[in-house]
Amino acid sequence: MIAKKPEILGLGDFIVKDKERIQPTGGRLDLLLQDIDSLKRYEMEIQLGKTDETHIIRTIEYWDIERKRYPQHEHCAIIVAEEITSRFLNVISLFNGNIP
Repeated sequence: MIAKKPEILGLGDFIVKDKERIQPTGGRLDLLLQDIDSLKRYEMEIQLGKTDETHIIRTIEYWDIERKRYPQHEHCAIIVAEEITSRFLNVISLFNGNIP
C-alpha cells in the first residue's frame, strides 16, 4: 500500500526508487523512496505488528549501507510498524540525535 501511495505517510511527495532492494551484506530493504524535489532518500523498513530489535537494527544497517554507497544523496532511516512499544520508542528517540 505504501509503495502504491507513499503520500499516505504524510511526509511529502516521494517516488519509489526500489522495492525489496537486495543488500550486499544480505537482506532486503523494504522500500527506497526519494523526495521528488530533492535528492533526499528514505530507507524504509516495514513491520507488521509490534516493533522489535531486529527491525530497528535492520533499518539502521540498511540506512548506513545506502548512505555509504550513494554519498551524493542525503539519507533518512524510517521504520513503519503497526505498533511501536514504549521500550522501542525510547531507543529510537536516542538514535534520533545521530541518525536522521
